[in-house]
Amino acid sequence: SYQARSQARCVSSAQALIDIYTSFCEIPSLKAYRWFQNGLGSFYAVHGAMTLAAHLMRKDLPAEEERQHYLSSFERFVQLFQHHSIGSEIATQAFPALMTIR
Repeated sequence: SYQARSQARCVSSAQALIDIYTSFCEIPSLKAYRWFQNGLGSFYAVHGAMTLAAHLMRKDLPAEEERQHYLSSFERFVQLFQHHSIGSEIATQAFPALMTIR
């Protein structure tokens, strides 16, 4: 159905936002772009994480394997976000909300 395809694209995009943020945190050659990671990158990554969290709260999630994949990704993001939140106003404000829905 259209709705199922739309939801799948939304969740895929959310995962991509988290993956991009993770790359900025972990790849040494991207260290020069911490200004992006601490600003707009954090903003986008939080939106991705909230989308994944909403997806994980659905009762009709198709498979346990999918649920575990997204749950692992969300948990890893929260830990990484906490570690890199120093110096990011967005992260400082968003982290409590992430912990609440965790």
